[in-house]
Amino acid sequence: MKPLSSKFLFIKIGTTLVGLMLLTVSCKMVYNSFNGVNKMTTFNNKEEYLKYFEKRFNFHREDIYFPEKEEYGNLMNYISSQKVSFFYGITVNENSKIYDSYLNDNNSCFGRIVTIIKNRNFEHKLTGTEITKFKFENINSKTIDFNNGKSVIFIISTKLGRAINNNIKELTCIIDDLNDKSINYYLISVDNQDFKNPL
Repeated sequence: MKPLSSKFLFIKIGTTLVGLMLLTVSCKMVYNSFNGVNKMTTFNNKEEYLKYFEKRFNFHREDIYFPEKEEYGNLMNYISSQKVSFFYGITVNENSKIYDSYLNDNNSCFGRIVTIIKNRNFEHKLTGTEITKFKFENINSKTIDFNNGKSVIFIISTKLGRAINNNIKELTCIIDDLNDKSINYYLISVDNQDFKNPL
C-alpha cells in the first residue's frame, strides 16, 4: 500500500475518528451518554496506554493489538471506507468475513452484534475482507492469525468514550462465556498518534 502524506494523514485520521463517533448510535440506546468522547489523552508509551485500558475498562492487555506505524494511515483510510464504528466484524479466515445486511448499515447495533456472535452454528453469508492485509501486534509481539477460527474484531480508542468502550468489554465477556476455542476476539487500537513517542 502506498503511504499517505503527513498532511493528508492528519486530516484523514481526524475525519475517521469523528466518523467513528457519529456511527456509534446503537439500536439498544446504550450510547446516550457520551462521557469522555473525543477526549484528547496522551501517553508516554505503550505501557501507560495498556494500563489505562486495564484500569478503566478491565481490558486484558494481551487482547489489545497495534498496527504497524507505517500502515496506520492506510488502516484508518480502510476503516473509514468500511464505515466502521467500534465493531469491524467477524472474519472466518484471511479472505472472508461474515456478511450481515443489517449490520452493514448499522454496525454499532449492540443487539445484532450479540445475535451474530451467539449464533455460532448459523450459516452466514460471507464477503471479502482486507483488514487481514494489515499486521497487528500486541505487547508480547504476538500477531493475529486470521486463519485460526473466527476472529471478532473491535476498534478501540480513548476518543470513543467510556460508554462505548464499556460495551466493547461487555461483548468480549459474552464471547468468553461461550467457552468456544474456535472464536477469538481482538481489540485493535487506533490511538497511535496519541503517544508522545508514536508506535
